[in-house]
Amino acid sequence: MAEAFSDTTKYLMVGVYAASLFAVGSGFGARGPSLTSVARQVGLLDDDGAQCRNADGSGSDSAAAVCSRDECPESDIDKMAWAQTSFNIGFIVCSFGAGFVMDGVRRWHWVLALSGAIAALCMVLQTQITAPGALYATYGALGVACAFPATATAVGPIWVWLEKAGPHVHFVQAMFGVGMGLAPFLVSLNRDMYCKGSWTLGGSNFHVAFIITACVTGAIAVTPLLFKSPSPPVQTEAEKAGAEAAAAA
Repeated sequence: MAEAFSDTTKYLMVGVYAASLFAVGSGFGARGPSLTSVARQVGLLDDDGAQCRNADGSGSDSAAAVCSRDECPESDIDKMAWAQTSFNIGFIVCSFGAGFVMDGVRRWHWVLALSGAIAALCMVLQTQITAPGALYATYGALGVACAFPATATAVGPIWVWLEKAGPHVHFVQAMFGVGMGLAPFLVSLNRDMYCKGSWTLGGSNFHVAFIITACVTGAIAVTPLLFKSPSPPVQTEAEKAGAEAAAAA
């Protein structure tokens, strides 16, 4: 027997799941264009300054000099692969356990909200960390925080809409792509603002984008708490008998 939700509530819940997966996609998308900046921040990318000088050769650390640093010689950047590995390990481990959590925790919307809050915190931490070990830990925690929403937002619409879930599942999944596409644009816009000497945060060319993404993720994380967590539908004996009869026919 499925839980009774009004159509309005069902649509709103699908909106919550779509927003949650949008936040996950943003977390995925923002990491790519910020890779070299993060590597430099934690000391995994060397800059000898040879290609980071102004036109007059002064070599001062102006916005123009900073903007040219993506062309600087790199070393130890391969160690950033361990950060990506940490993220993937966290994601895989949580993915295995996410289904058991949804089946065993009646109020799993609280877990969904907690995952969003942790993801937002990890985004903020990435603007502050200065050591490789802290980066690996942060990426691992972010992987865990992204995995549960990825699972929950696929299952939640099915539990809410049952046989009518198809279009809603597709809509929710599409929002992941929207987040993946928007986050790199935001990071690039942040970089352009930084290069022009516009509003920045923390003296790095990706911090503003990460802070904005974290704020949006944190706001989205609260929304699942507004609704009762749906549970998997349970067939009554009459429904089971009807299904068996239909299968035998």
